Amino acid sequence: MRLKNSSGEPTRREFLKSTAALGLLALAPPLTTGCGSSGDGSTNYSDIISDMTAVVQKRMAANAYVKGLSLALVDDQRVVWAQGFGYADAEAKVPATADTLYEIGSVSKVFTACLVLQLVDAGKVNLDDPLIKYIPGFSVGPPLRGYPESADRPITIRSMLTHHSGIPGDLWNGTFGKAHYPDFNTRLLKMLSSDNAHHPPNFFLMYNNTAVSLLATVIEAASGETFASRSDAFFQALGMNHTSFFRDSQAVAGGLLAKGYLQGKTYGPYYNNTVAAGSMISSVSDMARFIQMMNARGRAQGGRVLKTETVETMITRQNGSIPLDFDFPLGFIWKLYDPELAYAGRFCEHSGDAMIFESMLKILTEHNLGMIVLTNAQEGNPLHEEIARDALARVLERKRGIAKPSGSPEPPYSKEASWTAAQLKVIEGIYSTLDAASGAGTSPCRSYSRIEAVIGGLLWKKKGEPLHHDWESAKVIVPRENGWFSEPTSQEYQYEFREMQDRMVMIEHHQGQAHFLAERYVPVVPIPEKWAGRVGNYELANLDPADWTEDFVPAGLNLISKSLSLQIEGDVLVLRCLDGVYQGPYVVSPVSDTVGYMPGGGRNLAGSVRAVPFGGEEQLQFLGLIYRRI
Repeated sequence: MRLKNSSGEPTRREFLKSTAALGLLALAPPLTTGCGSSGDGSTNYSDIISDMTAVVQKRMAANAYVKGLSLALVDDQRVVWAQGFGYADAEAKVPATADTLYEIGSVSKVFTACLVLQLVDAGKVNLDDPLIKYIPGFSVGPPLRGYPESADRPITIRSMLTHHSGIPGDLWNGTFGKAHYPDFNTRLLKMLSSDNAHHPPNFFLMYNNTAVSLLATVIEAASGETFASRSDAFFQALGMNHTSFFRDSQAVAGGLLAKGYLQGKTYGPYYNNTVAAGSMISSVSDMARFIQMMNARGRAQGGRVLKTETVETMITRQNGSIPLDFDFPLGFIWKLYDPELAYAGRFCEHSGDAMIFESMLKILTEHNLGMIVLTNAQEGNPLHEEIARDALARVLERKRGIAKPSGSPEPPYSKEASWTAAQLKVIEGIYSTLDAASGAGTSPCRSYSRIEAVIGGLLWKKKGEPLHHDWESAKVIVPRENGWFSEPTSQEYQYEFREMQDRMVMIEHHQGQAHFLAERYVPVVPIPEKWAGRVGNYELANLDPADWTEDFVPAGLNLISKSLSLQIEGDVLVLRCLDGVYQGPYVVSPVSDTVGYMPGGGRNLAGSVRAVPFGGEEQLQFLGLIYRRI
């Protein structure tokens, strides 16, 4: 298994999986509050807190890269546990506490959703209004692929709050860097104006920082106030007095912001210019107040901030009518499912990856139990989720008597079936694939596959990681009596092929859930001469001078690839980024001599790949980036 990029540096995926025990981590003295009872005073959690304290210490000791971690557990309106572990600043031996400030990354999005919904409550925003009502300068070309429904439906505020706008993204150029750009959304609008939507609104889930970033402009247009003033007022109403979307805000400037660590080294600080999508700084003490507001369905210490029915709608599935989303429920921004906590009833969560900092917010909405875990190291993922799940499972059993089921659910067993060669032949083809379907479109990993009919089943050959010119994997999957396929010796993962939404899709079934995995792509044969003539290597030509790519992180963590190649692999035109996180491969389907389309679904897909004039030469453009041939 290849774990290094072309420069020999570890990839981001390797960083995330790193759990090597490199020595014991010194732990700061604990800060706890109210660790004796629940919100109504009837439940004592002191022994659970003691046990979980030992669990956190043990897990951090096993991964010394996680320098600091803070958490808070809330039962209804009572903070029953708030504590810091390790160090906010390991070099200066400054302990992490419940008041330590962290970058919370994409957990910021749930606050942006609250700000939009406040304006809905006030009658200043209608969720079905088109985006252009609030941003008249917004424009993006229509999708380049054919769709069974009209592609000219307007992008609405509702579709942006559920990651279904079809806006291409993410547009990373200048997002993270050494400078704050107050006009960054204007820059995004310019980049989008020379691109196409990837798909029509409300067609497919595509997690999208770019779209959420634009909601800050919507909030300003609808309210007549700055995003800073609206968000500050919201935080103050919740009693979150040391929280802000802006690093230079007085609310956080005087607090102790934890240092960020990656493999033990310090990185940053930096600015996140997609402010509404991920720039918040907060502490678990402040985040506990947000959980209290959610438990109270919109009521905060400063008064009601959202209508009760608005909060209920926010944590109720909004994408149930979208066929290709299958079993991935979303509210407004909130993810509504965790297979490990499915037994606990209604649920909402959001995680955050601020490139170095990691955060996890989970709320068992049926029982008004919530947990926030913040870490200042990239290796805090998935530690933060494991801690939150463990603690919530324990307190749920104590509070409600609902115990976590033992063992894993058995996959539905189905005998092997016999399919004719003609039946198998119908499925054959090239499929543009998400490498990790369980992420339902949020995974950065991509591949493409060839499915071929063989005697007794299908041969599945997949190409995933870049720089590999042979198939990464090849396996036979056999038909079952339930109409699905699986490996001959295991049915833990089963695969269904189905015609839907005017395409053949490959669906993954795992732990009782169905997820989109791939769609079949019909290659353009022969590859047009103009596109064949562009085969070769390219280097980035328009990197923002303040972008952090140059100075802040190892190449394996870069969101922007500095080099790419365009290749022909058999009958497929493939774009491969040669460094960074989002390496592909991306299938490119030519639609004209100068424009191509990226088939498939999921995250980080451009609406188009274009040959454009730049600097007197023809260059390649996608996702707001321009690459010069070398």
